[in-house]
Amino acid sequence: MTTPTAAMAIAMPAGRISYEISRSGKRLKSGVITRSAPLQRLTLSGIPQGHYTFKVRGSDRKLTTTQIAIVDSPNAWITQDARFGVGLHVEADIYDDAARYARALGLSEVRNDIFWERVEKKKGVYDFSDYEEPFTEARLQGLKILGVTGRGNALYGAANASAPRSSAAVRAYGKYNAAVAKRFTLSGIEVFNEFNHPPKNKSGCTSASCYLPLLKTVDSEVSKVKPSLPIVAGATARYPSSWFRELWRKGGLRHANAVSFHPYEITGKPHELGGIVRDARRDMKAAGGATRPVWVTELGTSARTGNRTQAEQASVLVAAAASGFATGMRKFLWYDLINDTPNAGDQEGNFGLYAHPAKSAGAAVAPKKAAFAQALMITQLGGRPYRATEYLGTGVVTKSFGTSSNLVRVMWTPSGSKTAQIKTSKSVVLVGFDGSKRTMKPKNGVVRIPVTSEPVFVRSGAARAGVTR
Repeated sequence: MTTPTAAMAIAMPAGRISYEISRSGKRLKSGVITRSAPLQRLTLSGIPQGHYTFKVRGSDRKLTTTQIAIVDSPNAWITQDARFGVGLHVEADIYDDAARYARALGLSEVRNDIFWERVEKKKGVYDFSDYEEPFTEARLQGLKILGVTGRGNALYGAANASAPRSSAAVRAYGKYNAAVAKRFTLSGIEVFNEFNHPPKNKSGCTSASCYLPLLKTVDSEVSKVKPSLPIVAGATARYPSSWFRELWRKGGLRHANAVSFHPYEITGKPHELGGIVRDARRDMKAAGGATRPVWVTELGTSARTGNRTQAEQASVLVAAAASGFATGMRKFLWYDLINDTPNAGDQEGNFGLYAHPAKSAGAAVAPKKAAFAQALMITQLGGRPYRATEYLGTGVVTKSFGTSSNLVRVMWTPSGSKTAQIKTSKSVVLVGFDGSKRTMKPKNGVVRIPVTSEPVFVRSGAARAGVTR
């Protein structure tokens, strides 16, 4: 929700309804209202930006608890940022309202598989019914759709069930991609998903040499029906430098409009994403003689019990995105939107920005701290482009966005607690990772900012939240 219009809709038995809003165990607001309609509105006026626990108890004494998040925005909505997106699984029932949840955070793009075996069950006949309604809903929410054309199809022989290997299956894969391009309005087609990763590609060959025929046939067939549609090459698990160099040496760059990968190796050190993006550009130039835009189309980390906390998960998101943009990354898509399972101890089930519906007490899924961090980053950056990496203290990472007179700095430290020093004669606004704000005045021409592993935003000059270029 945004501060101008934040409100809760409560459906409870007639009578008195008590509520409480707290953060980190500290109560910010509480009160009692009387239900005057079947759906009672509770305006959250006076609640500042932040991620909160909301408790409500009806006349039947039943207690309901959920997480809520409020962000500053000059409008009733968050202006979308074209750099940010998220992965979906619209095949799952929990994603029925995914487009609304993604749009609520200010995201601009969603990524989803379009599985070949789901679409073509009879040779040459394509049935897109599994994807038509959710993709239409995404478009109606103003979201771009990055389609991933993955896996093989046993229709063309058992050896092609995991990935296309025979010449006939490769040709059919190209035609299927053309049918996808013709049917949907997409921001790009990502050729396969983690082809280099044996768990995702069990065909027996995961090399760039085996991948290249797929890339070529997709480029050839899609160009016949929609020549302007970007073909995205790679989508690899991690960033395998030698794999990409082989692909580029063999001419793969001629068939790609963008390059993607999933750099999960940096989740413990998100500030290193910038170096990987730099490596990707270097490898393209060295082995292919040119470069293409770099899209990080999948990156996430699990907030399962015993792994990372929700705050640590959120920190990875912000630090990785800022670091990637600093070295030329064009797009950053988090994996994924909603927890796959209510089991807090499940590794794969806790990557989401939102909680699983079974853990969400209300009609809408509850935002985790990562969802709040994503919305906070989008509203604080306000569409500003990357400007510079600054040195403001030992061990402090600082990425600045905007202009000298309208500047937003994203600051954190990989470990421990540090102090950043900004030389200025004017006050700055410090926005904490919890959303809190305070104005800091310089002393002797310096503003000192406490910095930890949880990124903060520092606004200076004319910078405001939610202001776009």
